[in-house]
Amino acid sequence: MAHTWAYAPTQGFDPEGSLSTIPAIATTLIGVLTGRLLRSARSGAEKTVWMFVTGNTLLLLGIILDMWLPINKNMWTSSYVVFMGGWSLICLAMFYWLIDVKGYARWSKPFVILGMNAIALYVLAELLWSMLWVVSWTQTDGTTIALHDFIFNTIFASLASPINASLFFALSYVFLIFAVGWILYRRQWFIRI
Repeated sequence: MAHTWAYAPTQGFDPEGSLSTIPAIATTLIGVLTGRLLRSARSGAEKTVWMFVTGNTLLLLGIILDMWLPINKNMWTSSYVVFMGGWSLICLAMFYWLIDVKGYARWSKPFVILGMNAIALYVLAELLWSMLWVVSWTQTDGTTIALHDFIFNTIFASLASPINASLFFALSYVFLIFAVGWILYRRQWFIRI
């Protein structure tokens, strides 16, 4: 079954199967309802309060639901949707208050740059990451090495301990994707679907 999870504990295991479809739709609906609130004629302060109160309510409800249905991202359980929907609303309320209501926007420029081509940068990041693992060659000692491992061993492994070298690799990768986003932003190239 090629359509199921690659690291499945048993053949045919699908952690995001039909039972997680309804909670996934609920995640979308939380976003739609939040979007409607943000587009409404209410004041910025009122929108912030609604998001903050609703977020805290969902967070508490998610913790309560966790007693019967554990918070599990892989299965996209209802408790996960409610809990993470709460955190998302709290974070959005905080950013909305700081940026849109209070006008403290200069610090958010990197997020604007990434957000203007978010889907294109996501696709680029996924394709490039796949290529780092697909491109490989046989070394002189007969072992095969992927481009990812070659870059990690050659550049990052000598800089720090393995865990910190991995962190530096990840940060460099994010910086690379951000650099592409910055170039697109500077040239006013916005890829829309």
